[in-house]
Amino acid sequence: MKNTFIVLSFTALLCFGCKQSGINKKNVDPFYSQDNVFDRLNIPLIKPYKLIKVDDTEWRLELQTTSLLTLSIHNVQGVDTAKGRIFIYSKGGTEVKNVQYNELWFVITPDSLLEQSFESHEAFKDALKKANISKANLRNPDIFYKEVHK
Repeated sequence: MKNTFIVLSFTALLCFGCKQSGINKKNVDPFYSQDNVFDRLNIPLIKPYKLIKVDDTEWRLELQTTSLLTLSIHNVQGVDTAKGRIFIYSKGGTEVKNVQYNELWFVITPDSLLEQSFESHEAFKDALKKANISKANLRNPDIFYKEVHK
């Protein structure tokens, strides 16, 4: 009986220590813990949105709706998240609503799957103001990746 008590006490302490140190990964959503998708680097932003590095120079964000009439945002050059939103800057060619743009800004609200594009930086800043966000710190995805995977 005494040995059973010692074993149970040790097990309880070990489990408590695992939970405290973050070792118990049962509660971690695989969306945020999966390092690579199809052997490509990725950055989980806000579920269900991830940036995926499709080649040596291009990051891409797969969209969840057809509201912009495109499957993904190509050539992502800047990314940030704040107040439950994702902010993207694309330069180098992205198509939205059957028009090819060299430069676009995006605000994505994942909880409502609202995906918006803006043709000018001024329109993008106006959208930030409406969301009570003073500024988006649009960082290069390679730098953002290093920050996330420290």
